Amino acid sequence: MSSVNLADEIKQKLPQLLSNDYITAKLLQKSEENKHYEAVVDLLNHISTDKEKTNDKLFIISAAYDKVNKKFNEISLCILILSSIVTLIEAFRLSIVEFVSANPSWLANNDIISFVMNIITLSIGTVITVLSSIIRFKNYREILEQLKDKQGLLIAYREKYNKKYEKVLNLLAFDNLAPEDIGSINDKIAEYDNDIKTINVMEYLKNEDIIRFNKYKAYFDYEIRKIDIDKAVAIQKYESQAGMTLKQIQDKSKNIAKYKSAQKLKEYLFKKRGANALDGVIGAV
Repeated sequence: MSSVNLADEIKQKLPQLLSNDYITAKLLQKSEENKHYEAVVDLLNHISTDKEKTNDKLFIISAAYDKVNKKFNEISLCILILSSIVTLIEAFRLSIVEFVSANPSWLANNDIISFVMNIITLSIGTVITVLSSIIRFKNYREILEQLKDKQGLLIAYREKYNKKYEKVLNLLAFDNLAPEDIGSINDKIAEYDNDIKTINVMEYLKNEDIIRFNKYKAYFDYEIRKIDIDKAVAIQKYESQAGMTLKQIQDKSKNIAKYKSAQKLKEYLFKKRGANALDGVIGAV
């Protein structure tokens, strides 16, 4: 594989790698000297691809968690509101019965009032029982706990992928990446893949849910990409108006910071030199 083709492959497969020009140049150089470095591109691409699959699974798991949690919260809120209404109706019933008993002039029958109030209370109580049964039948609490555990696992494996990715780049940067390291990291990645395959996201969702969540993820990715493009356009517009690039602004800020550090160091040395001179005068006396 030529260096040009390898560069094209890196640009296509590993955009994160191109954020560090030094590592990119080193990878190109090493691939020309030693063919086993071509496997580094495949390894990094493998890690990036698997991490993206993990992110997709994590997105679906999170969407499923939000869906179940929303239903659970809605039903629980309905139960809470209906229970409060039952308590309020019972309080009204007792107050009305007591008022009618204390005022015989009122043409009202306590038995009829109590009967109507009891019918309303029993009806609402039946609805509360049905809603509580739905929560138990659907097993919302257990499903939410399982989804949260799977979320935690996927996040942990995503961080493991990130660490392996960074490890490859660090070893590459310090010229310590040996074929044994590539094989060892490949084995670890394969182990992660097998563990992630055991995490089933389909058991909590219907096919239409999967389709809807994938459409939502596509829209989410589109919006994120749109934000990135708008940010790049805004930065370019600001740079053209300011007559300076963002890198020049950052370099200027770094120079100012270095100047301030130098000034502080100069003041410190001046004070230290003055203190030493004073000690010398005291010692001479």
